[in-house]
Amino acid sequence: MNVLITGYLGAMVASLTRELTKTNTNKIILAGSNAKVLSDKLVGITIHTIDPADPLFYEVLSSNDFDAIIFNPIREEQLLAGENPISGRLLDGLINILNFYKNKTSPWLIFLSSTEVYERIDINSPTIESPQKDSMLNKNILLTCEQYCQYYNHFYHLNTSIIRLPFVYGPEENHSFLHTLISDCLKNSAVDIPANQESLCSFLHANDVANFIIRLLDEKYTHDFEIFNLTSPDTFSLNALAQNLHTYFPDVKFNFLSRNNISTKPVNGKLAKMELNWTPSHRLENSLEDLISQLKNKPEPKQKFFDQIKAKLASRPNLLKWLELILGGAVMQGLVYLTGTFVQFKYIDFRLLYVILIGSAYGIRFGLLASLIAGASNLYSWYQLGLDWELLIYHVENWLPFALYLIAGSITGYLWDKKENETNFANKQLALTQEKYAFLYNIYEDTRKTKNQLREQLIGYRDSYGRIYTITRELDSLNSNDVFLKALDIIEDVMINKSAAIYSLDQSARFARLEVSSTSLVESTPKSLNMTDFPEAVKQIKNGEMFYNKSLLPDYPSLIAPIMKDQQPLGMIFIWKRTFEQHSMYYENLFKVVSGLIESSLVRAVLFREANLAKWYMPSTIILEADFFKETLKIKMEMQNRDITKFQLISIDKGEMSWQNFSAVLEKGIRTTDYAGLLEKTTNVCYVILSQAEESSITVIINRLTKLGLVCKIVESNAIINV
Repeated sequence: MNVLITGYLGAMVASLTRELTKTNTNKIILAGSNAKVLSDKLVGITIHTIDPADPLFYEVLSSNDFDAIIFNPIREEQLLAGENPISGRLLDGLINILNFYKNKTSPWLIFLSSTEVYERIDINSPTIESPQKDSMLNKNILLTCEQYCQYYNHFYHLNTSIIRLPFVYGPEENHSFLHTLISDCLKNSAVDIPANQESLCSFLHANDVANFIIRLLDEKYTHDFEIFNLTSPDTFSLNALAQNLHTYFPDVKFNFLSRNNISTKPVNGKLAKMELNWTPSHRLENSLEDLISQLKNKPEPKQKFFDQIKAKLASRPNLLKWLELILGGAVMQGLVYLTGTFVQFKYIDFRLLYVILIGSAYGIRFGLLASLIAGASNLYSWYQLGLDWELLIYHVENWLPFALYLIAGSITGYLWDKKENETNFANKQLALTQEKYAFLYNIYEDTRKTKNQLREQLIGYRDSYGRIYTITRELDSLNSNDVFLKALDIIEDVMINKSAAIYSLDQSARFARLEVSSTSLVESTPKSLNMTDFPEAVKQIKNGEMFYNKSLLPDYPSLIAPIMKDQQPLGMIFIWKRTFEQHSMYYENLFKVVSGLIESSLVRAVLFREANLAKWYMPSTIILEADFFKETLKIKMEMQNRDITKFQLISIDKGEMSWQNFSAVLEKGIRTTDYAGLLEKTTNVCYVILSQAEESSITVIINRLTKLGLVCKIVESNAIINV
């Protein structure tokens, strides 16, 4: 299941995400302007800082196939915790999502609303009264969001559920009403509770909310449209809450602001219990002590005095501008007084310097204010010198300093504003572009991998029906050696693997002889295997079952497919090693299908050979007739030329012995995988193909045959290339 969590990500999201990662959720995406809410990274989570109200929101995320979308709005307790009211922006985001899916196959939309939408609630009543009409802005926005969900569900058949929550608390809920109260108790001796002391409230643990959502998704709740009201097991007044807190903070005084009202109230939660058998497992009275201890033990970074001042000033940029404006004017006036400078432009004009600095630093508004202060300073100097004011008024040249200050402040301020606006716009565009391109690159990688997988599974390609037909046609041979040759090509092609090998087994299934192997394995693959070295695989092979080396046993192949005939193993197909991408159920099933086709062809070839022994072999011998031996020799030569097998060819003159006696002696000196036969019908010379024999071992074989009274001679392949 792929889940998108969006909206306001400052509350509930951390707890919900952690609980979802414990389930079978494949992929979780957090998308929102404050998406980076988790303190540590979790597997399977993708974070995007794009706002859901952004027109490009779903152009960025449209490549993901979501099964569920969880939309988390601003609720009353976030406003009580001091969060900025961005509910209107989130409403735009919800509409953006609904519009995107209105004419498409939509995922399941779960909207996390609040019980603040109700006016008065009797918790013993099975029904809920009408939503409050005259309520605060956030409440109206929540109602509007719910109405949009219901509208799109009715007219566009979007699968939608609404969950109305009371106050939520938890170890990671730093923007909750309870967290704010506890933090105030730790910092202040008096705490204001913004409601009447008799107001009822309900606190639900964030993990309980997450468990309900998970249960809702797991049960695949199929009702057309439903509103679930969640509540905690116990309901109490704010006065009772204050008394519980007073137990841990005896020195804190609680003040109730009766003129205010809290709209988030307890509700009837029978539907959640009745439909999904959900009950909350956390009680506030059992969790309160742990929450307080966690906040008490939370280390607060200590700052130096100047760092504290710097941080406070940085948090109030407008105040910083005014301070610099006033302090700069005082410094300017001090320099004028110390240097005795008046209006002579042959000296440095500190007033002009002051105007230029302020205008260049803070823009046109403060540049003009600085020019006014510089003009006031000039008037004050005029007054100190006792000059006649008429000279200032009636002589235009005395106006020049004031005009210069205004011009300097205007120009420098305008240039600063223009540059700042351009820089901010460019930075925003750059940040957005970088994020989009980074995400698009990830989409491209995912799409490329998916495309490659689908391409291999398309009808008419590779493992499709058309490919199966091609495999069957290629394996349509009655010569087992020809089947071995073509089977190796098919395995390498279809399985996209160059570490394949095919072995034949003796009648006892104790020893395996290499028939063919991939070129890369010719030198490293053992030519014979003792099956007692593979105890983990022997039982499955004898039962005709595939062996998967899931335990990564050393010296074991990755895959083994037995070739069965009459419930007995005839041979084995090996895949010695696989890439990481090939360790999948799809790959193993494909190998099983291909091995089955090869098995059918080999068994058919063996049965054909058994049925034609009298035609293929000289009477009562193991010696092939000339036509059939030539065919086998040509196939072996082709295999050797392609470096997928090796063999040595020797010739033996039978002398005066009959072919039957010669065959009986020869059978004692060669293996069951070797082939003896004639190249001509009227000849005394027999040729033997020594399968998988190396040049280094040919002398040993000849010596063994010589001891049996046979005279052998090595035959070069080039001498029979035109056979």
